[in-house]
Amino acid sequence: MDPVYSIYNDEKNSSSAIETLLKQLNVTRRMIGLYPTDHPQIRTSISRTLTILNRLWDENRLLTLGITPTTIFVNNRRIEQQDPIYREFARFFFHAGVASISFHKGLDAQELIRFHRLLQNKDESALQEESLVALLEEEKIFNISVQIIDYAAFREKSVDPATGQNADDSLWEDFLHRLQEGVLETTGYLNSDHQEEVAELFRRKLSGTPTEQEQAAEGSRHLLSFGYSGRQSAISLQNYDKKLNMLLEKLAPETRNDFLYKGLKRLEDHEQSSLQLALKRISPGFLEGMLAHSTRLNSALSPRLLNLINTLSSDSNPEITPTAKSFSAEETRTRIDVLFQEEQEDIYMPAGYQQALRTAISTSVSGTLSVEDRDALNELLNNQSVEEHTARIIYERLQTRPNAQLAVTFQNHLLDFSRMFLEAGNYVALHSAYQHWTRFVSQSGSPIELLAEKLVAYHTQASFMAEVLDGFDLWEADRHQEIIDYIVLVGSPYCEPIVERLGLARHYTERRRWIDLLTRISGNAQQIMITFLGDERWYLVRNLVMVLGAEPTPAVLKAIQPLYQHPHPQVRTEAIRLLFSCNPATANRLLLAELNCRDEEACLAAIGIAHLSRDPEVLTFLHRQLEKEPNSDGELTRLRAVINTLCRRGEKESLVIMRRALNRSGLLIHRRTRQLQHDIISALADFKHSAADKLLQELSTGKFRRDVAAVIAKRQESL
Repeated sequence: MDPVYSIYNDEKNSSSAIETLLKQLNVTRRMIGLYPTDHPQIRTSISRTLTILNRLWDENRLLTLGITPTTIFVNNRRIEQQDPIYREFARFFFHAGVASISFHKGLDAQELIRFHRLLQNKDESALQEESLVALLEEEKIFNISVQIIDYAAFREKSVDPATGQNADDSLWEDFLHRLQEGVLETTGYLNSDHQEEVAELFRRKLSGTPTEQEQAAEGSRHLLSFGYSGRQSAISLQNYDKKLNMLLEKLAPETRNDFLYKGLKRLEDHEQSSLQLALKRISPGFLEGMLAHSTRLNSALSPRLLNLINTLSSDSNPEITPTAKSFSAEETRTRIDVLFQEEQEDIYMPAGYQQALRTAISTSVSGTLSVEDRDALNELLNNQSVEEHTARIIYERLQTRPNAQLAVTFQNHLLDFSRMFLEAGNYVALHSAYQHWTRFVSQSGSPIELLAEKLVAYHTQASFMAEVLDGFDLWEADRHQEIIDYIVLVGSPYCEPIVERLGLARHYTERRRWIDLLTRISGNAQQIMITFLGDERWYLVRNLVMVLGAEPTPAVLKAIQPLYQHPHPQVRTEAIRLLFSCNPATANRLLLAELNCRDEEACLAAIGIAHLSRDPEVLTFLHRQLEKEPNSDGELTRLRAVINTLCRRGEKESLVIMRRALNRSGLLIHRRTRQLQHDIISALADFKHSAADKLLQELSTGKFRRDVAAVIAKRQESL
């Protein structure tokens, strides 16, 4: 059964179904930007989206999503604002000018596909309310309706009384004039207090009239090349580069891609001497996004510009487990000869793979494949990912030790595929690409030189790893294990970003996920985690000590020594827990100090690990605590912790102390004492010593007989 159905059957209300729908709509939007309409990935994603919509339509024939710059509203209820997936969905549609989307019952797959393609290939200057409605009708999209953002409702345009000119237009003209004159004071527009305003200007001009788009393209060209034709100092240029990238960060992804694409094209046409210098000042992550955007829209970047960007943006021997059936030698030879002919290199950008492989198996191509083989391969292409099959062909060729030129060709193709696999959420294929390539480059005699190796560097770029980690929120739970397997394969490069996410995790399930991943990552991950032990966030330090405790090496033990004096008791307790595995005497001494301190929180935390000690003084302390009656809720909490610890220790003499506590009686006995007695009975279910059975038998005929009967039954079940 498709996992999507089991997810929806388990949902108790429409709220979780709506949140699942938003995630799936976001997945569908990304898929349609990557694959042809009839691709299996598209069919699967659309099917899942309609499955959720049909469930929601059972309650209401119309579902309307309200769009804001940062989140989504459904029936006046705001969807979780902090989730990166919902924010991405909201930003995309907000910057497309959409204020709300309504899905009507009866929507079919083709309408949904046409709607997504309409937005991705949008002419933003035409997306006024009337024209978008006309476009929807023209595309025969009758079951989706939208409302366009009325910007006049948000902001009243001010007019300069002296000139009668709009204030924004006046600002834009001054901005362009300073750029064209090359005045250094232009950088004042890039200061943090003006960046939002400049970003908004570019957003509107790049999607405005043809004249405004032309001005915006010129403006982006001047911004990218600013300073290289003058005599500015290296320091001032460095500051400018930093501010420029901050401005690019303020732009929405679609606007930023358009800004870079048009600006770089202008530089190539009019100012080639500044092109390479301008490329160096742009963050590699922004260049990668622009490349992916231009590829999806079939934009024609020149080979020279493409090569420059690829060069500048990408500045152990794992065990191989085969994931697919090998092709025969005859099939492999035929397909490789066609797929990797030198004169066909240019068509193997991501958008061309589908057609390229279909051309390779067409009857018009000469080769050794029989008609039956071609039909079988065609059937395979109709049901499985073409990109995966092409990648598998490359893996087979890597085993034949190709020459240096062909190895570089294979590497470039795998770079393209890695981006596509990540966008499509295909972490199994991503795992396979990294695994096969690292094995190839680690082989003796590999023609790839260290400085020419780019694929491993690409997989370990900060932006790439961040997208992988975002996959836990973007994709359903059935893919999470695939993401984990890939991260574990790559190993220690993921340690630092995972530690940062562990420090920001708000829920236990998130923290548990990051802790488990850190425990499984090998390499120099321990050393990286040790560097974070001085972090100010005590909860992060405590969790890192837990992870490091799984393998307490000498370096780890040395690193935690300062933590015995940490200001937070839970960090001190976790460090003592680790110390019990190698130096019990010192651990006992530190534990007793924590137990006898006046800090209630420190004492409570120390009681939680007292079962690790076999020191008689620790046991005596616990018994003395239990002999007291709880006079406050805080004392009751502490005594409950004592009971749990004594049960985990399983000392026979502890039963005598527990019997005394159970024998307390009288007309004026406090409710806390009665609660403590019930807690003792319940805890005896886990008491390790067999003498607990005798005590329970004695109590089975007294006032606790009902509680005791349940505990006896539980102990018998555990035998």
